[in-house]
Amino acid sequence: MRVNHPKTEDRITESAEYFERHYGSRALVEPTSTPWKALRARPEVALVLRNYRQAFLARKQLDQGKPQAYATARTAITGRTATDAYPNWVLARAAFAIGRSREGIEALRRAVTSSEPVPNVYEDLIVAHEGAGNLPSALEWTDQASKTFGGAPRWMPHRIRLLRRPAQRTGSTPRGQPSGGASQLDLSQRPRDRAITSGRAAWPRGRSPAFR
Repeated sequence: MRVNHPKTEDRITESAEYFERHYGSRALVEPTSTPWKALRARPEVALVLRNYRQAFLARKQLDQGKPQAYATARTAITGRTATDAYPNWVLARAAFAIGRSREGIEALRRAVTSSEPVPNVYEDLIVAHEGAGNLPSALEWTDQASKTFGGAPRWMPHRIRLLRRPAQRTGSTPRGQPSGGASQLDLSQRPRDRAITSGRAAWPRGRSPAFR
């Protein structure tokens, strides 16, 4: 159903009037960092912050072509962030960059179980299975991604590309169930990763998604 929204300037004016009507006479509280510092000091919060700092550092090291990116990324998937999407996505990229394809797939599989699905993780799973020649699994992950993200059109190019490729059967799998576990994938046939000095794992030309 189409809804006509008020003009932008009208909405801004109404928002300002609402704020003035309900909060205009209230004294503003002086901002303080004390509550934030107290929150950061909690052990479970400190661990999460530390792990994400490590993940950000690993991504930076990977972009700079530093081989220690993999070791740094490994330290970011502990405790509460063990299955978080971003740390595992960075680990997957770092693992692929040094030829640890199985570990890269495992990291992507952990990332895909995150409570907040991320399109980039699905795209990397699709491309990794495609590179391994496991087209049935690549198609199933494409279908799963489409369902997860409400049939978003971004998955149609993947599906068209995969359906146009010559059939490469790796065994039958239940429809709708992503298959091809790490132990079943022959990732030695995937497109060769760029050297670690390039700072990125190599994906088919034009299909290296950035995690925004």
